[in-house]
Amino acid sequence: MKTQKARLRALAIFVVSSLLFAGESLAKFAPDLGRETFHTAHFRVHYPPHYRALAEAFGDRLENSYVILRRELGWEPSTKTEVVLRGDTDVPNGAAEVFPYNRLVLNAVAPEPWGFFSESDDWIGTLALHELTHVMANDETSGFFSFQRSFMGSAAKINPYQPAWLVEGLAVYEETTKTTRGRGRSVWNDMVVRTAMTNGLFDPGPGNLRISLDRLNDGIRPWPGAHAAYLYGYLLTEEMASIGGPDAPARISLANSGTLPFFIEGVARETIGRGYPDLWDSTVKKLRPLVEADVAKIDREPRTPMSTITHVGRRTRGIAASDRDHIYFIRDSERDGVGLSVIDRGGIRNLTDWRWDGGSRLRRTYDGKYLMYSRYVPYREHSLYSDVFLYEIATGREIQLTSGARAIDPEPTNNFAWDEKADLIETGTFFYVKNLDDGNQAIARVYPSGRRLREDLIYAGKDFARLGAPAYHLGRGEWIAFSEQPRGAGEHLRVLNIDNPSENFALSEENSLPGERARDVMTTPEWDTNGSLLYVGSVGGVFNLNRIREPFSTKPTTNRITNVMSGVLQPTRPFAGAPLYALVYSPFGWNLGIVEPDSFYPAGPRVTNLEKKMGVSASSFPASESVPPASREEADYSVFPALWPKYWAPDLRKVTDGWTLGVQTSSYDAWENHRYRLYGGRDTRAPFAIWDLNYQYDGFNPTLELSVRRENRYFATYAESNRIDTDSARVYMPAGWDSLVTLGFTRTASEYFSDTETSGGFELGWIFDRMRTFDDSIDSTGERGLRGRAGLTGYFVGPARFSAFESRIDLRVPSPLPRHFFRLGANYAAANNEKLSAFYFVGGGEETIAGESDYLLRGYPQGTVYGRKILTSNFEYVFPVLDVFRGIGTLPAYFESTRLKLFFDAGSAEYVGNDLRSFHRWPTGAGAHVLSDFNFFYRVPVTVAFGFDYGFTRDLGGESRFVVGLFSRVK
Repeated sequence: MKTQKARLRALAIFVVSSLLFAGESLAKFAPDLGRETFHTAHFRVHYPPHYRALAEAFGDRLENSYVILRRELGWEPSTKTEVVLRGDTDVPNGAAEVFPYNRLVLNAVAPEPWGFFSESDDWIGTLALHELTHVMANDETSGFFSFQRSFMGSAAKINPYQPAWLVEGLAVYEETTKTTRGRGRSVWNDMVVRTAMTNGLFDPGPGNLRISLDRLNDGIRPWPGAHAAYLYGYLLTEEMASIGGPDAPARISLANSGTLPFFIEGVARETIGRGYPDLWDSTVKKLRPLVEADVAKIDREPRTPMSTITHVGRRTRGIAASDRDHIYFIRDSERDGVGLSVIDRGGIRNLTDWRWDGGSRLRRTYDGKYLMYSRYVPYREHSLYSDVFLYEIATGREIQLTSGARAIDPEPTNNFAWDEKADLIETGTFFYVKNLDDGNQAIARVYPSGRRLREDLIYAGKDFARLGAPAYHLGRGEWIAFSEQPRGAGEHLRVLNIDNPSENFALSEENSLPGERARDVMTTPEWDTNGSLLYVGSVGGVFNLNRIREPFSTKPTTNRITNVMSGVLQPTRPFAGAPLYALVYSPFGWNLGIVEPDSFYPAGPRVTNLEKKMGVSASSFPASESVPPASREEADYSVFPALWPKYWAPDLRKVTDGWTLGVQTSSYDAWENHRYRLYGGRDTRAPFAIWDLNYQYDGFNPTLELSVRRENRYFATYAESNRIDTDSARVYMPAGWDSLVTLGFTRTASEYFSDTETSGGFELGWIFDRMRTFDDSIDSTGERGLRGRAGLTGYFVGPARFSAFESRIDLRVPSPLPRHFFRLGANYAAANNEKLSAFYFVGGGEETIAGESDYLLRGYPQGTVYGRKILTSNFEYVFPVLDVFRGIGTLPAYFESTRLKLFFDAGSAEYVGNDLRSFHRWPTGAGAHVLSDFNFFYRVPVTVAFGFDYGFTRDLGGESRFVVGLFSRVK
């Protein structure tokens, strides 16, 4: 029995490794960035030259973190980790990869002033520690996988495929226990847990909003969405440490690296004597009385009356009120995406639809004609920067004021005016927070100079401090207030004279005002009509509104003016006759609410933060100013350490009437200038080998691609294999953010029933993609938008001289019903070669239910339609049938939902049903597919499908066919 189990386990290990080895690299970097490199003891750090100081700060923090994590995790990577510091985006983030090699990509921009990551004491150190935890823990291998790694390389690393809550929970645990803040000490995360517990989301019962261990395996669809893995994974990791000791999470990580992911339950029991369901129950049991005690403390004072007026949830923000009848805000909803919306007498209306997020606070200009805000905009076709926009309320026109300004949270003055006729700023000034090209931030003053905008930096944050939300004082127009968080401190407010920027002072809640180094959060300031300063503070462990009276006096005073259980944020700029609007937190995210503040609430006792709830140990991480500099060695950038093959992985696939079996490897250099993929294998239906060799170069804005490929073009009707050899060289040139133009040369050796022809020539192509995915879609089938491609090839190599044209369009639109979608696809191709064997197109049914094949005609065998001209069309209607979103404990099979697809296909070609028809016969087909979405092995989204295809034109090969499919939804 033991021998049989061992064999089954070894087979399972091999199969899972084969399925899971593939990984995607990050987005392409801006090709025009200069690049420099230095080496430290354990890292190769690559960065744009103007980010040198920030790169050195990251290098110091990484080396310091390496020493700590090597001791904590008991593991040390065998090679240096590639580190890339990118400065071509304003999206604050970082990413860690261990496949095909260890790499960190760190965005050189401070986190947002409010959010899940906003309360770190040193964002550089916290980001470095968190991402390096991923690299070192996910690089671990032990047991059988150590042996497998000896011949498969990095494809044998199994820890990345643990549940996301286990991977992210460990990283948040390290960032919390090794710093003085971290998300475990975050008032933000404490708010999320307290509100969820108070609203019964931890209670057992039906409903997709419930928070349970099994739902963490796939991610909770409602708020807080993907962050649930970080927050609740951290709570579980802390519970591991409280039961098994501080090193228990590290011991579990190492043990998991030698075990298949779906054996994690046994590892936990062997390591700490508890399984994860028990850990979850004890975590919830520990939290419940502490949350109840927190609420009792809050309720010692009357709750502030509030009423919610939106229900889009998630991340509503940027309120701007013009009067009681028009309230504008930035929505972020599951159904409607991101953009501007308004509440008026007709309800909620969406005004704009943005492809990219990044919406800031929303401001109404003082003349009442425009809204001002910032959002992400593609810049030079490869960078994603934040720019300033106006929205003209009367016409609905959106006006872009800046381009590539890297501007956040714009704030107009009272004399700002836009000249509609000249289409430029007529008078006035506005301010914003600017991301500088060295990782720092500054407050910028912007004003017109002719037809151009001139920008002056009036305050620069020091040492990579984070700035946010400048607010203009209408009564004393020479002053603005903004939030500031220096590294190693909390967040305080700074008040600055815009006419004399050296005249500025800080207001802090460390002990009493004024001051600079605060532990508590003071953010999103707003001037009241009476000259006092409103802000959101975290004193007491809850986000409440506060007021500073007489902020310009020598002894300003502060008091809390709301008492809420969850949290409030972003108060509006008050207008005459309008109530005070603010963001109000609920278990489902942030919504717009009307707040009726009291004149005074006492500070009250501090509620228990997560660090106290879970018993977080004291920090052993040095403050930012005390980290010793790492030794650095200047070096030239080299691609070879990263490009050398790091893995060899099997590729086994079931195809019509046979199988394909091959092996492949791939890699890319740290800057992703070079990338390649090598594949070689056999098709059981063919007497020849198949291969695919591909290389791309991205060192300049166009992408160069070289490809050598041999494939089997299989005719199921005749059970005949035909060899197609294709050699190509292409250049992909961006034509805007949504499209590419391709130029290239291709050579094809085509076999058609033992008749072989060689042809080749130049090709011109165009690819357009404006498809967007919304959270309420079921998978990529629920995308909305348009995708298309077209290609023209002129063949002049070989005996034939001809040209060929191919095109495809894919249109997807939602129906009025939530999560119901229509899809219309069409494929057309034509070639003018004289001999059919020189070049032809093949259409017909699908090998599996994937829905992505060219020239798809379901209900018919492959090869039913073919020839030098072909046209197929597909209409689909997709709608949800069953929502489950549940699993069983930590079993690696999570059932998400089931949907039904109804379709109708039609097509024709030069040859239909093996006879020359020349589009005079149009076989049609229809059917229904039931598609159920699962998540297997925690990280592999899979659709299990079955259905019925029916070809109506029986004399042309139409058949009744029961079809099945098992395919990844990541296409």
